[in-house]
Amino acid sequence: MKHIIQAPFLLAIATFAHTSNGKGEITTLPPQVKSAPGEVSLFADFSNRAKNGTVPVYLINGKGTPLQLAAQDGDIYLKLEAQNEDGKWVRVQPHRYSWCGNSYFSPPAVPAKHFRMVSGYQPAKGKKSKVRYTLYDQKFKVSSNVGTGLVCPEAAKLASRDAMSVREARKSSPK
Repeated sequence: MKHIIQAPFLLAIATFAHTSNGKGEITTLPPQVKSAPGEVSLFADFSNRAKNGTVPVYLINGKGTPLQLAAQDGDIYLKLEAQNEDGKWVRVQPHRYSWCGNSYFSPPAVPAKHFRMVSGYQPAKGKKSKVRYTLYDQKFKVSSNVGTGLVCPEAAKLASRDAMSVREARKSSPK
């Protein structure tokens, strides 16, 4: 029984450690990272991809108050988006919500005037497209700058009809 209880907790810690590669005061941001003073910003550093293809994305809290984030197993719902043929931004990274209540404990926070770097998803193969990253399921909406990235058509199809897309549709439909 002890191993069953510990396993989800350890998975949450490992996932959070994997997605949170760096953090610190805004004054220590790399010079190429741009943010809006006094606001919450996302900056995707498309020119400094990791060897595995992921994009460093900086979540910058320029506000004077701490930023509490909703998360699942350390995932702050940072999702890849691409511009479709109509010019509309659509999520192309699928998401699966956890059925386990333990997945939603200990949501991360970003202190005032601090940042957190997160690895932005990039598929191994796909079509080159205009892309950006957006935070979903938060009390605020923020998207990153635009860059060139890959979009996997199968993943985009899954994202268009997963549970997150259903929730987003419900939020935007008239009551």
